[in-house]
Amino acid sequence: MVAYRRYLARVVRGVQPRPIRGLPLLLLAVWSAAAGLAAPAGAGDGLRIPVWEVLYGGFRQLDDVATVSESEAWGIDSLLVSPPPSPVFRTAMVHRRGTVWRVEQVLDGARLASIAMAGPSFGLGVGDGGAIVRFDGYRWWPMASPTRLNLVDVALAAADDGWAVGELGALLRWDAQGWSVVEPPVVLAQFVGLEMPTANEAWAVTALGQVLHAQDGRWQVETIDPDLRLERAAGISFTSPERGMVYGYGALEYRDGRWSRVADDTTIIASLAWHGEVAYAVIESQLMAYEAGAWEPVEADLPEGYALHELTFVGVASVTDGVWALASDGIIVKIADGQVSHVWPPAARLETLDLARSGDGWAAGRALSSAFVGSEDGSWKLTVTDTLQSAVFDLKLVGDTDGWAVGSTWRDGGRELPALWRYDGTGWRSVAIDKTWHLGGVAARASDDVWLAGRDLVAHFDGAGWRLLSEAPLRDGTGAVAVTGDEEPEVWFGGTGQLFRLRGTEWITATLPGPYPVDHLDMAASDDGWAASAGELFHYDGQRWLAHPVPLQPGESIQDLAAPRRGELWLLLRPPALLRYWTFGWRRHDLGLLGVVEPNALQVRSGEDPQVTTEVWLAGGWPSVVRLHLVAPVSSLALPSLWLNTAR
Repeated sequence: MVAYRRYLARVVRGVQPRPIRGLPLLLLAVWSAAAGLAAPAGAGDGLRIPVWEVLYGGFRQLDDVATVSESEAWGIDSLLVSPPPSPVFRTAMVHRRGTVWRVEQVLDGARLASIAMAGPSFGLGVGDGGAIVRFDGYRWWPMASPTRLNLVDVALAAADDGWAVGELGALLRWDAQGWSVVEPPVVLAQFVGLEMPTANEAWAVTALGQVLHAQDGRWQVETIDPDLRLERAAGISFTSPERGMVYGYGALEYRDGRWSRVADDTTIIASLAWHGEVAYAVIESQLMAYEAGAWEPVEADLPEGYALHELTFVGVASVTDGVWALASDGIIVKIADGQVSHVWPPAARLETLDLARSGDGWAAGRALSSAFVGSEDGSWKLTVTDTLQSAVFDLKLVGDTDGWAVGSTWRDGGRELPALWRYDGTGWRSVAIDKTWHLGGVAARASDDVWLAGRDLVAHFDGAGWRLLSEAPLRDGTGAVAVTGDEEPEVWFGGTGQLFRLRGTEWITATLPGPYPVDHLDMAASDDGWAASAGELFHYDGQRWLAHPVPLQPGESIQDLAAPRRGELWLLLRPPALLRYWTFGWRRHDLGLLGVVEPNALQVRSGEDPQVTTEVWLAGGWPSVVRLHLVAPVSSLALPSLWLNTAR
């Protein structure tokens, strides 16, 4: 449960998994332990090997995009994980299918700058230190590189026809024989851009505005009037063999064999891509279009509350039916003919998550519309209930076709109003409630036993309607709420320095040491509950709430908790890490590569034997939904299958 009071204040694709048995699993276990990804073995709790996948989002900001088709694309997001003097980078390979972008793989130690695709089964990426990766239709693999110079751009006309360029004259040819080094006609050229409008033809530009042209693999310097040449160039883009543009401090258009200036040196163009006869460019962080000899701001109606002029754009890339416009905060806009057909992300960050018995689930958080991210068929995607800006604080699924969510919406010039939504198996619908209610949390035991909690509010749904419990002693409530019990339910509510229990019609109050708000609360049974308040952890044994020691490292705090069954507790920490408490003490599971998603919400599902396999679900920023399989070998002689998502 994620308390509503906090709302103010990047991998492998999962389609057809392949099993890896026996010795490879053992080697992976050893590697995982050495890398600090698996918890150490202990009595009754074996080594746990993480197998993880991002189901939705999971990246921060795309640095480049390569289109496969109208519905498929790949992007890269490079992240600095260790600062200078010894910088370490990771690059997330982000895949788009339909309307969903998600991280499918993370390349550790690589900072890629450019990516190119030649159909759905082949691609190349290049980057710092001569790094080259290749896509084989299933995964991205590092390749041996003939250079250690930084590579900045790569282009493909076919799977056996491509070029890459970089610093200090780095010029590489890709063909059916592999990579080879080509001597450029310009000494120590600082290449900044590359384009292949047709097979066996390529264009490149240097930072000093020198344009190079290759036909059948032979490069020569393009003759351009010195009065026209750009003082500084940033890239080159073509829409056809007869028409293209060099850009940077100004722009030169190439048309039918002639060059002409179309923007002076006061117009600084950071990125440019074509769609038909229109060139879209990022000029001073704004999106502009060049058509019929004139530059004009791009104006388009954006769905879900976005305002195009308010976005800070960082790049553009061509797609068969338009252009991808990349903006800050990970926003991706698809534009063609003045219309917007796709916006990502629809939700700024996800704050709460719950799962149904089938394994499907829903997540929600802050969005510029009343947006929920969920799975009804194993594929996580967005559903929008209306166009109101919203914040969802908490949600709870009663079953596969029933659930509730609470939060706020903004309307009428920014006025915040409480909001309640219900899921009916086909979508989320807004439910009318008293506008004076301050809602923060929801808990449910059955479809006719649902509870709401807020600042000074407790309400109950009996299947027919909502009833406000005016006799509730709750004061300064945090929205934390949990329900347990079979014959006679018990409901616990979090307050400030206090916890309140309702059993039947009887209320009791439990006082905690210190006037701190109870942000997180979960009950595994009526005599096994957990609460977190101001970094402190408390356990309920059926009689009393007592402080429970937790091995937090300096600077760590509790972000969320989950008690999936009696005697077991999981803590989500910030900075991102997981702690599991079970029988013999605490075990730490460092999230490693998954930490880039900055998770906010936690859910845990155990298999038939929780000692062997557990699923940890995380939802968080940018936005992201992640599933982490923790597989524990029961012995070195009887190893279970480890499923890796390595096949289409």
